[in-house]
Amino acid sequence: MVSALLVAVLVVGGFDFGGQVAGVYPVGGLGRFHSSSALLGGNVGYSTGPVRLEFGYRYTGLPGLQRNSYQLSLHQLALSGGYGFLRQPDWGFEAVLGLGLTFAERTFGSGKERGKVGTGELGIYFVQQAGKSRLSVGLAHTLFLENSQGITSDIAINQLFSIRAGVAYVP
Repeated sequence: MVSALLVAVLVVGGFDFGGQVAGVYPVGGLGRFHSSSALLGGNVGYSTGPVRLEFGYRYTGLPGLQRNSYQLSLHQLALSGGYGFLRQPDWGFEAVLGLGLTFAERTFGSGKERGKVGTGELGIYFVQQAGKSRLSVGLAHTLFLENSQGITSDIAINQLFSIRAGVAYVP
């Protein structure tokens, strides 16, 4: 009974699922020590009118500039909200604001260091919808919200800029 209700909600409720790829460019503090890389991700979204909510997972590995054996791996869970504007029947633009939690792992040779940090994200996307598919292409800026001396939360100088493409399917 519960599974039939869940299937009915997914089919008629505005839900979608999909994935993302991106070119990631570290800026600020990350840009001094890391080179650009790729991002892969998956997401589940819900749309109603011009508003869209999305929960997603993203992974990127940033290699070090000086040493081949250095790698910074970032696993991000994020919840974001988007608002569509300049909407036409099958295309438009979407402004996105999100918050997330990033689990980082720094590897150098056999040594590993792990940590987690909160993130904020701003983005703007061109979105095209055709039938049950949704395509998006745009720019995203991820800010790492670090703890300053254990007292206050400040926007850090560690940031990622990305050019993303995503596809989603509405069941």
